[in-house]
Amino acid sequence: MARGIEIEPGTRSFAWRTAPETLVAARVGLVRERLSDRWPAVAAAGLPTLPILATEPAARSVLNERLLPALRGRSPGGARLRPRCRHQVLADLGVRAGELVADWLRAKGLG
Repeated sequence: MARGIEIEPGTRSFAWRTAPETLVAARVGLVRERLSDRWPAVAAAGLPTLPILATEPAARSVLNERLLPALRGRSPGGARLRPRCRHQVLADLGVRAGELVADWLRAKGLG
């Protein structure tokens, strides 16, 4: 079985191309552990990351602004805040999400 996600040509849809066991294991890990606890392993593996923190609702923004310096130091990609974003960053930003990722890839020499 192919791995990852495949964008269906001519659509905005995607299909999982990953074994169900892999998806379940990843989701269980997300529920049981803090993602930030795994950032050192991600950094050690050299995986490019683009952590984006929510700014809505207002309480989340206050918390994330306070935590941002520590997160930037621990995140392999340097965390950043995005105005008017909840935790559904791609949905909230729409086309701008693609521009954000493209700019980031170019800055990393990957695009």
